[in-house]
Amino acid sequence: MQAEKKRIDMESVSDKYYTILSKRNGKALEVDAASGDNGALLSIAEPNGSENQLWQIKAADDQFVYFLNQASGKAIDIIAGGTQNGSWLQQWEYMNGENQQWQLEEGSDGCFKIKARGINRCIDIVGLSAVDGAKLQIWDDMDGENQQWRFEEVKKAEETPAKKPRTTRTRKTPAKTAEKTASSRTKTAAAGEKTAKKTTSRKTAAKSETTTTTRRKKKD
Repeated sequence: MQAEKKRIDMESVSDKYYTILSKRNGKALEVDAASGDNGALLSIAEPNGSENQLWQIKAADDQFVYFLNQASGKAIDIIAGGTQNGSWLQQWEYMNGENQQWQLEEGSDGCFKIKARGINRCIDIVGLSAVDGAKLQIWDDMDGENQQWRFEEVKKAEETPAKKPRTTRTRKTPAKTAEKTASSRTKTAAAGEKTAKKTTSRKTAAKSETTTTTRRKKKD
């Protein structure tokens, strides 16, 4: 049973960055030697997360897109505007030409064919190679994994919310503890002294009262 084919929803992909991975071998589409020059060839290599392997999808119109490399800012382009099988791919300043515009056709497994505008040929790995540095070309749609690509969106790291500062609890130092203890002892001593004075005063008053009573009895 032939896989269902459908056009990609441009609103869901436009202006985002992706690593473009071969369904056949998992290698990433990149610019040779991370070049920033017009005419640098496109190839495949092990995914490494570099900007040289990141591509921004931008809408050319309602049906077609172009791809800009994050490192160079240049577009995927067919050399010399070629239309024949075996025409290689390069990067070039975006010139709004049909040889830089592509249609994304999605299969039922989430992978895509990337078809050149006007000629309906697919981005394809030369010689079905899985070797790093293997070049890219256009070729008739053969419905093979060598012509199918998986897009993995590269998301920005989420900002970590600022942590609330911890409330620092001040520990009582030995000096403060000693000072508090001394103060408590002073207050206790003062209270004891005051109590003692009251007791002495009461005893003196009682003694005086007893002496007075004794004197009165003698007189009587």
